[in-house]
Amino acid sequence: MKYVSAKVFAKDNNISVRWVQELCKSGRISGATRLGGNGTWMIPVGASITEKSGTSNSNISNSMEVINMVNAEKQMETGQMLLNKFDLDMAAVYFEFAGEEFVRRGDYQDAINAYDKTLYCFETDENLNRVEEIKSIIAGIKKKMEEK
Repeated sequence: MKYVSAKVFAKDNNISVRWVQELCKSGRISGATRLGGNGTWMIPVGASITEKSGTSNSNISNSMEVINMVNAEKQMETGQMLLNKFDLDMAAVYFEFAGEEFVRRGDYQDAINAYDKTLYCFETDENLNRVEEIKSIIAGIKKKMEEK
């Protein structure tokens, strides 16, 4: 059987390496094995990401579920809002938390994606004060990325 690294799998699936590592750790990429216990994740060629089973208390996992939910909403062509104000506020909190965690871990692209979703929630809710704040945070993260 042929294997690829987490980096290659991430690129092929248009997701971050860190997210691939989390998926491997939680057993959601079948056949993924870790070399040397704490080493590199090796993933079988053609492996797929399985649906999450059960519940998790991981805030990042919950955030990604909310991000996926809002992505689906954002892609709807009708323009109808499915989320009420409470849902938008909760989604924004999740995204902001996820963004902070990604920055802390150095996963800047994931942080920008999370903050973009936060921005979307605040724009949809017409919370203009927070819109400017989040735009400033995103600009700061992009500056950090350029400095690397």
